[in-house]
Amino acid sequence: MSKNSWAQAKAQYEAIELLLEACDDADENGETTLLVEDGYSDGPIDADQVLTFCYENVLDAARKGDEYEILLCTGGPAVQLVGPVDEYGIPFFAQLVHSDWGESWQTWPALKAQADILLRYARLFYFGA
Repeated sequence: MSKNSWAQAKAQYEAIELLLEACDDADENGETTLLVEDGYSDGPIDADQVLTFCYENVLDAARKGDEYEILLCTGGPAVQLVGPVDEYGIPFFAQLVHSDWGESWQTWPALKAQADILLRYARLFYFGA
């Protein structure tokens, strides 16, 4: 496992955590629109379906059968959020995976609280038909 890809996965997690905290703060202060404009450029880079991000921002995400993936960064290293969806297209588990050139995807080990944050982020995306 590459230290570079593990470090990038950790950085992506930290960015997700900060973004969700900022969304909560902005919502309380009525500043969601400005936050969304700033956060859009830092969001996922690949998609197929629509997401309402912080209630106003539209991004995309991919659904493959009963699973989803949200590509957060690509190249060496690459990081994505993956997991299964229920019959309504709602994620019910999220894990961060990372890879560097010539490597297979590796799971970033998340604690329970971190996994909850990743799932909350994944649930901002719409994976329904």
